Amino acid sequence: MATLIRFILAFVVVQLISVRPTHAISVYTFESLTTPGDLPPQDNWSDASSGGAFIDVTAGAGSNTSTVAVSPGGGLSIHQARRQNDGAFSIPNFTGTETNAYLQADFRVINGVNFNFYVTGLGGISPWIGIIDDVPAVPAIVTPHFALRGASHGTSDYAPIPAGYDQGDWLRIRLEMDLTANGGNGFGDVSFQNLTQGDTGFTSVAALQDRNLNMGAVDASQWNTMGIRTDVDATASQIDNLTTAVPEPSTLVLAALGLLSLGMTRRRRRRR
Repeated sequence: MATLIRFILAFVVVQLISVRPTHAISVYTFESLTTPGDLPPQDNWSDASSGGAFIDVTAGAGSNTSTVAVSPGGGLSIHQARRQNDGAFSIPNFTGTETNAYLQADFRVINGVNFNFYVTGLGGISPWIGIIDDVPAVPAIVTPHFALRGASHGTSDYAPIPAGYDQGDWLRIRLEMDLTANGGNGFGDVSFQNLTQGDTGFTSVAALQDRNLNMGAVDASQWNTMGIRTDVDATASQIDNLTTAVPEPSTLVLAALGLLSLGMTRRRRRRR
């Protein structure tokens, strides 16, 4: 039995090293909502704006004609909506110790675009990802840029969207997060995929690698709500497929741990 236990332990170690963890993934698509119309109060969405019109839902434009969320426009007004977990849809549970969780959403690139995606809860607001353009506080941003903002309204970092990505293209943007790195403040890596042009994989955004996520006092274990925000924005700005992914043990590793537990239980019984 001791030999079997040692074998199982070795197997577990090999799997942990060689098998890429699977993820518990939630994807919110807006497909169940009535369009055209306001996003709140449909499907447990609530308005969190500082003024102005609600974020809307409508048929998408360009290569994505499904139901999407769209900015109502309105100059400097901040439009924001949040959806707390319920029985119909929930984001996965975080522990705050994840090393490769990610946030992801699809954004339509247009002049004046400004949309962000995040998760939140009693523990504070997560980092934000999105596309932003024409920001009065940052005069250098006069074309669409990738945007990453640290948790709890932390520092914002921007990187220009490369040439060759056309007006109206849909970009899938992903923020991979190591919440334990950087002394507990976390590091984040941003990558993107052009869905309109048929990209088959993600491309890293060089200027947005190993960025400080400003996790600090944020308690990720209490995140239970999705949020989207748009301001200083053109009416046609659109967002879709809000994705939250948290790593979970692979099936093989779980099986190995089960065998190990069974072996140790049998060994204890024989000693009695």
